[in-house]
Parts: sequence; C-alpha cells; structure tokens
Amino acid sequence: MSAPDYKPTLGHRLEFALLWTLFIIVNLVPRFLARAFGWCFGNLLYLLIGKRRHIAKANLQKHLKLSKGEAGRVANQNFVRFTQNTVDFMRLPHFNARTRERWMRMDGLDNLAEAASVGKGIVLATAHTGAWELSAAYFAAHGYPGTALATRQHNQLVDDFLNKLRAKAGTEVILVGEGLKPIIRAARARRIIYILADQNAGTDGLFLDFLGTPASFHRGPAFFAYKLKLPLVFAFSRRGKNGLLKVWISKPYHADPTADEETEIRRLTTAYAHALESWIRRYPADWYWMHRRWPSHSESRD
Repeated sequence: MSAPDYKPTLGHRLEFALLWTLFIIVNLVPRFLARAFGWCFGNLLYLLIGKRRHIAKANLQKHLKLSKGEAGRVANQNFVRFTQNTVDFMRLPHFNARTRERWMRMDGLDNLAEAASVGKGIVLATAHTGAWELSAAYFAAHGYPGTALATRQHNQLVDDFLNKLRAKAGTEVILVGEGLKPIIRAARARRIIYILADQNAGTDGLFLDFLGTPASFHRGPAFFAYKLKLPLVFAFSRRGKNGLLKVWISKPYHADPTADEETEIRRLTTAYAHALESWIRRYPADWYWMHRRWPSHSESRD
C-alpha cells in the first residue's frame, strides 16, 4: 500500500498508464505473441538505453572475460530475456493449473519439500535471474505460499499494482525496514521468505569474491536462517527454448546454532555467492548485468 503522504507525479502517472497498457495487451494475446512482443521490445531497449547497454557490456567483459563482440551479443540477449520475463510476469492471470506445468520445469522441488519437513518457514535466497516472480507463484500453487521482502519503489502506483498481482498469486510483500516481527510471523505460518540477495549491499554488506572481484552481499538470508533457526535454500531460474522456464532449487542449508553468528553468516552467504556465480557462468544471458554490481565505495548504488 502506498505511503499516506505519497503524491504521484505526472511522470509516475504516465509510467503507470504505460504499465497498465502493457498488462492489457499481453493478456489479450496468446503467449507466443506476447513473447514475440517481448523480443521486439527487448531489442529496442538495447538500442535506446545506452547507459544500461554500456554497463551490461562492461560487466560482461570484465567479469566473464568476454570479447567486445561476444559481450554485445550476450548483453543483447540479456535485454530480450529481461523483457520476456517481465511479459510473463504480466501474464500471471494466465498462470493457472492448466498452464503452470507447460510453462515451468522444476529441478529440486524435493529439496524444498525437505526444507519444509522441518516444520518451520523457509528462507529462500534468489536472484534477478530468469522469471523469479513466476517461481514464487509456482511454489504457492504447490502448497508453499511465500512472503517477499522488498523495498518500496519510487513510483508507488506501479508498486501497488505489482504487489496486487503477486498477492493474487499467493505471495505477500513486506517492506525492508518494517522490522523482524513480520518475518517471524511469516516463519510461524510456515511460509517461504523470499529475498533477492544478488544486488549490491553497499558498505554494510559482507564483501566476498564474486566473479573475480570483491562484491558486497546482503547478510539478510543468512541472518534470518541463523536467528530464527530456519532452513535456507537457493533458487535460480532461466529461460529455455520456446519460452520454457527452468528453475533449480538447492538442497537446504542449516545454520549451526552453537557456532559464532558472524562465522555462520559468512559461511552461508559464501555458499550463496558460490552457487549464484556457478549459475551465472553456465547461463550468463539470464542474469541482470545492467546493474552496477561492483561500484566503488564512493559510488552510489544503482
């Protein structure tokens, strides 16, 4: 819900109108046409948004050691897959019992069941890879409702609209800064607690080697797993052929309650960083390279 003092600007209203128009269009056509629209729009964005194109290509050259030409090709794919994933998210109303199994393939759903067998909530650390939003909807439909920890967007009209979509698909949203109580409540209700943990955590994060360069990681997933004695799993997704969405779920990790807190947070966060790096190296076009993941301390987060 929007903050009480929020007053949308003209720009926010126009952004919301564009989003609503996109929502209507992609839900009126078959999925293959919606994917084709995403392909066209992704290529257009790659040409038009020079700043993000430059960031993506520079990241790929530096951190995956790709040539300039190869970095451009992968970055172009990255833009296309990002827009196609966005289109699929907009089509959540069509993600039902008839279409779910056609759209998605799960590798490791038994690992999620193993984590749930503990009888508590689950901390799930994911990343901006593939259609992470649809993964949450899939889990909810299979008996694992979720609670996503998120930051409020500047455009709260858009924020509210997207959160309503998520809620209809079984995922509630709580905001960063609301404290530990909503997370404890979710854990007691045996919900999955989703955290997108791959972006820059700033100077307060835990610095680990990531794709050859120190990067700041969020402590949250490991902290909640340790403090609340919850199993921790990682899940990443990607786009396969013909729009098939593939999701990998790790085996559950468990914090040692007798160990030092900082030691356990580092151990679990390092495991996440290694798993994410391995996934990115295998499927580089599916991760969000347009983000300034490795800014210097003097740079603001992007």
